Amino acid sequence: MKIDCMEKRELEQFKQKFEENFELSKKNNKNFGEMFKTILEEKEITKEEFIQEVGLSGKTFDRYLSNTIDPSLKSIISFAVAFELDMLNLITLLRAGGYGIDFTDRTQYAYSYLITDCSGMTITECNQVLKAIGIDKKDLLKDPFNE
Repeated sequence: MKIDCMEKRELEQFKQKFEENFELSKKNNKNFGEMFKTILEEKEITKEEFIQEVGLSGKTFDRYLSNTIDPSLKSIISFAVAFELDMLNLITLLRAGGYGIDFTDRTQYAYSYLITDCSGMTITECNQVLKAIGIDKKDLLKDPFNE
């Protein structure tokens, strides 16, 4: 007797999430400002939501959009956590911002861990995970709700 591991509904949810992420990924071969704008549009993220969730200023938001400054690695990770970007879109966004993940660096590996294994958590919760695994306080994500 054969037993299916997943319900068709679960598989359909995985397929839908894959398709959404893949479509976003195809649109993300741009500079940081263009990519940032695409992600904002695709995920329907407003300036106010960005400011509230990521804890950066409206001026910084505008500079990201106009591609006049590149964000810090922590800012990109905070954005990815707050708005649940998948790892592939995060890597593309990092590359556009002039970054990559060094998987031999404990802090950067921890950041990637947040994206792959802590999806759906708040920045506050992610910082609790970072603290628990021994990440330095200076390397915690900017948390607008817990400063």
